[in-house]
Amino acid sequence: MYKLLIVEDELSTRKWFTKVINWEQNGFEVIAIVEDGQQAWEILKDRPEVDVVMTDIRMPYMDGLELTERIRSLPGEPVEIVILSGFGEFDYAQQAIKLDVRDYLLKPVTKEQLTEVFEIIERRLDERHLQSTKIQYANQMQKEKALLQKARTYERWLTRKDIMISPERWFNPFDAQLDIVNGSFLMLVAEFDDYAKFTDHYNDEDQKLCRFIVHNILDEISHKYGAVDSVLLPPNRYVFLLEAGPESEIDNKGLLAGQAFQESLNNYLRLFSVQLSVGCSQRFEGISNVPEAYEQAFKALRRKFFTGKGSVNLYHPSPQGQSEGFYPTELEKKLIIAFKHGDEQGGYGLFTEFLRSLCSSGESEDAIRFIVGEMLVNLFRQLREVKSLPVTSEVMEMFIEEIRCQETYAELAEKGKELIQFMLQSIAIEALSLSPVSKGIEYMKIKLSRDISLHEVAEYVGISASYFSTLFKQEKGYNFVDFLVRLRMEKSLELLEGTALTVAQVGDEVGYQSYRYFTKVFKDYYEMTPTQFRERLKTK
Repeated sequence: MYKLLIVEDELSTRKWFTKVINWEQNGFEVIAIVEDGQQAWEILKDRPEVDVVMTDIRMPYMDGLELTERIRSLPGEPVEIVILSGFGEFDYAQQAIKLDVRDYLLKPVTKEQLTEVFEIIERRLDERHLQSTKIQYANQMQKEKALLQKARTYERWLTRKDIMISPERWFNPFDAQLDIVNGSFLMLVAEFDDYAKFTDHYNDEDQKLCRFIVHNILDEISHKYGAVDSVLLPPNRYVFLLEAGPESEIDNKGLLAGQAFQESLNNYLRLFSVQLSVGCSQRFEGISNVPEAYEQAFKALRRKFFTGKGSVNLYHPSPQGQSEGFYPTELEKKLIIAFKHGDEQGGYGLFTEFLRSLCSSGESEDAIRFIVGEMLVNLFRQLREVKSLPVTSEVMEMFIEEIRCQETYAELAEKGKELIQFMLQSIAIEALSLSPVSKGIEYMKIKLSRDISLHEVAEYVGISASYFSTLFKQEKGYNFVDFLVRLRMEKSLELLEGTALTVAQVGDEVGYQSYRYFTKVFKDYYEMTPTQFRERLKTK
């Protein structure tokens, strides 16, 4: 979030700035609102991180032009300056232009004018940040070969593929007083959530740039918590070795470091939409125990299946006596009977009970995914047998794959319910012998939250893509893509009006993983942004 300093001597205008404009929603954090240029200058000398100064022209002690001239003398990146004035004389504008001020507004300023100016400023700052990051990235690429070799060595060492490796030589330069052999350490492992979506959404160059930025941010934060070394294990796993410190601070230190990772990404990684989960090992003694600590941290990381994405998990040994090969057969039978008899509410309740029994059984997350996938295939077979409908291997494989991709328990539960709904609806559609176009539209509605292609829908209804496209145009008067956008926009209106989901979450629900792209499509379609739509609802 960019830092904004406001300089205005009129009390009523200062209050207006704070009440009317939601600065954080527009990407800015107001660090202070002061009355004159002298106060602003004192702040700027101590706060070089300020990105934007919005200042009045005529003020006591130091006016806006003098303040601007002083700001331009500061080292580092140039500060964006917005001049506000109740006077329209040309000479003020001329002096501002000479001081490289690109944004000059005459009072009284409307909310719309101010919002538009700061949208432009935000884009300029984003572009500047991107260019700066690209330069850093280019310099970093010179070291890439050495880092890659280090990562390969670490990977063999951490996963015990090469027990002869002993990289103590990498740690010694950090602290001459550090006892590498007998010191106490913690291992943290951080990993992208939704990595498959990340690779689908960004091209190779952007992926590399993002990983580079994330590594830099995490590396800087980790050193504040006593990092001895860090390494990126391709493609998306970050490993950190920390000094453990006093016994009483160990658990707290791991949690704090993991939370600091996530907070820093939220605050500083503006160019990419990524989230991390973190696992932390128990305290261990000596570098020779790093491989075991890595296993602990990785097991803790995998607990995000139960604790959710963006979580920080500490390693705890598994309780003794947990069952293996558990399968809630009786619950499965009851569940299938309920859906066969049309008791959907009872069936979904039994499905929830089925999942809870698996999670309390002590089975691993991989085993839980496998069992749920098997149960869904069994349910689908049974339901289609009732209607004397064939079951294709492709559909069953789709169920298994959809379940396998769920990273958390909550997502698995939601996806399982979605797939059951898909079964019931698809069976009902086929039983009623709907037209291919109607079948396709029902399928599109069910799968609206992800990418849908014409070929996929045509394959589902059992005709060629070209024939389906022709039928679709004839029956609906729209081509496939336009109709899909229409469905997504109508669904987004429903979610914006009827739920508390954020704009980004609504976009994700209707198939747009990129917040900016969803906002653009929405604005093109309705001539207003999703946020503006919600604001209009509040005024009705």
